[in-house]
Formats: sequence, structure tokens, C-alpha cells
Amino acid sequence: MRKKLALFFVAISLIFLDAAVVSCKKKEKARPAERLVTEVKGELRVLQVSPKGPTQTSHEAEEIVVIFDHPMVALEPLPREESSSLLKFDPPFSGKSRWMGTKTLVFSPKNRFPFATEIKAVIPAGTRSLDGYVLKEDYQWTWTTIRPRLLRHFPQNQQRQLRLET
Repeated sequence: MRKKLALFFVAISLIFLDAAVVSCKKKEKARPAERLVTEVKGELRVLQVSPKGPTQTSHEAEEIVVIFDHPMVALEPLPREESSSLLKFDPPFSGKSRWMGTKTLVFSPKNRFPFATEIKAVIPAGTRSLDGYVLKEDYQWTWTTIRPRLLRHFPQNQQRQLRLET
């Protein structure tokens, strides 16, 4: 009798679980974030980029970060790595882009950026946010990777000879 009662409760639980899964799937289809937006609502802006200008350490240019003012992708439980990127570089670089949240794009180059190099990044005009805002003009910025610095030199100022132990 107990086994029959336990099987009955398991069967009822499975029926309710199946109904819950079906209702969740219906809700997923109706989410407005996944609808394609065809109308232009306004202007998309880039709020922050990094790095920008001359860098002081080699770690500053390990990843490129771009923050937009409107959501660009739907929120995902885990960031998904993508092979293509909104960013175009001069000189060109390959790497991976991933979204951190809905508004922040992070680009990781395949190989490190070369030292003492000025790099130009461009986000092309026409880039569209998830909710229909469009970037009106190309957004571009430059940064320079770390340059070598002269710390000491021998012979020093006005010195004509060096000691042997130098």
C-alpha cells in the first residue's frame, strides 16, 4: 500500500513539474528582450572605453572594455565567448569578444598587443542596441601600448672613462 501511495505522489509531482516547465517555455517566448527591434528609437552612445591614451603598464592593454548606455544583448546566465566583435582595429588584431552583462563588451586579443604601438579602435556607425537605439557615427579612439624607458646609461653625463667593475 505504501509503495502504491509513493508512486501516486511521484506521478502527481511529475505532472505538476511538466506543467511548470511548459508554462516557463511559454513565458520564454514572450520575453520582449528577444524580439527583433526594427524601429530606431534614438542615439546609442558609448559611455566608457579602456584603455585610452598612453598606457603606463603592460597589463593595461590586456583587454579592451567598451561600455554602452543601452543594453546590447539579452542577459545570459554565463557569458558566452564569441568569435566576431563589433570592434575593428588598425592595425588588425584577432581575438575573442564576450559580453559582461548587457552593456559591457570585453575584447581579449589572441596575442598581446605589441609594445610601443599606437592602436586605433572603431565601433562602426549603425551599431544597434537591443532596444532599438543606433550609433549615428563611427566611435573611434586610440591608445599607445607601453614604451621602453631609459633608466640608466653609462658613461654618465661628462664621464669619459668607466671603471672595470662597472
